[in-house]
Amino acid sequence: MPTNFYQYELFGEKSRFFFNKFPYIDYDILGDGKKQKIRNFLKRFDFREKIRGYGSIYTKWVLRDEDTPEVIAHKLYNSTHYYWIVLMINKIHDPFFNFPLSENELIEYVDKKYGPENRHAIHHYETIYSAELSAPPAGIIVDKYYPHAKKDVDNIEYEAKKNDEKRHILLLEPQYLEQVLMEFDTIMESDFTRVK
Repeated sequence: MPTNFYQYELFGEKSRFFFNKFPYIDYDILGDGKKQKIRNFLKRFDFREKIRGYGSIYTKWVLRDEDTPEVIAHKLYNSTHYYWIVLMINKIHDPFFNFPLSENELIEYVDKKYGPENRHAIHHYETIYSAELSAPPAGIIVDKYYPHAKKDVDNIEYEAKKNDEKRHILLLEPQYLEQVLMEFDTIMESDFTRVK
């Protein structure tokens, strides 16, 4: 399998699977009174909030460095076509920045944001566990003059923790895929604008 297989399916011919469901509208693009048929990309499809609360239709997934929406869709649904379901369930609007970075990408990001010389500069201080009755729980951000037990958190540690929080996502169980696809078709073919 070529290394760019998943990227090809997302951006190449196969990406039309999602976008070809959007209806056409007549629109005057140039403002000259001549309407053209264009895809209505303003039409939206999303999972209802109450559906998001049904834990039984989801499975938890911990992302690895090699996981992308396309790879996950292929593993779970046997097709990269359903990458958009992975993104939509997790409210990920930008897979390049909302998915976790690999270790190398994270270092590059930290170096760009703080400068390579500041990877290990102190970002903030956090409380650590203490048996003292007046001490707060661990993990609370405090200043350097805080009188109880604390630790310093450097820039790379801070960004790595934020990055790792993105690794825990939910995925639609495969047996519900067909129902979601049917609802998607129904919404795209209908005239109503929103279902609560």
